[in-house]
Amino acid sequence: MPWFADIVNYLTCGIIPFDLSAQQKKRFLYDTRKYFWDEPFLFRQCLDNILRRCMPEVEMNDILEQCHASPYGSHFQGDRTAAKILQAGFYWPNLVKDAHRNISRRHEMPLNTILEVELFDVWGVDFIRPFIPYFGKDKAMA
Repeated sequence: MPWFADIVNYLTCGIIPFDLSAQQKKRFLYDTRKYFWDEPFLFRQCLDNILRRCMPEVEMNDILEQCHASPYGSHFQGDRTAAKILQAGFYWPNLVKDAHRNISRRHEMPLNTILEVELFDVWGVDFIRPFIPYFGKDKAMA
């Protein structure tokens, strides 16, 4: 069963899970206000008022893989990968944590960043004014 099975049961049939305490029931009813059922998908209205499709566990790893490691995935770190998933219109409760966990266990990625050196980065040119004569003699700086 997906993580959102109880929410779908409540939205479609009005069935509240029976094993909840009074406080948990109140929290469950409060949280379900953010969800919308459009057969066959469940959507959640996020803080930016955009509806995002709730994804079951079986599809989460594929989405993380496509948004991070595919040729068009850009290999970003966890926060940026999670932002790309949200931009694509997907949602699940532990999205950011799963993105960080997915990236941290990859062995093909370098652990240290690669220092990029551009041509002429190590060159420096200082401009100075002409030397002022010192008692009629040109002196060099010591």
